[in-house]
Amino acid sequence: MVIEEKIALLKKLLNHEIFLGKFPEIKHVFVDAFGEGIDVVFSINEDEYSYEDFSKIKNNARSLVRQLSKMASLDGLRLNMYP
Repeated sequence: MVIEEKIALLKKLLNHEIFLGKFPEIKHVFVDAFGEGIDVVFSINEDEYSYEDFSKIKNNARSLVRQLSKMASLDGLRLNMYP
């Protein structure tokens, strides 16, 4: 699978109910290649949440991204996740 196909698959997974249903705070996920890695950017309004809540959402979302990537045989990708 070439990198463009991997990005498209990851984008579909992360903008599907499988992922967004677990994190209603995240409205959309942007996925794109950048340099040697793949940027994953969560669209979330940081101002609506306390620092602790925001950190928990962010960490849990990152963990699920890694799990979904492995399940879809996309492990080994260099993922840069923001925020």
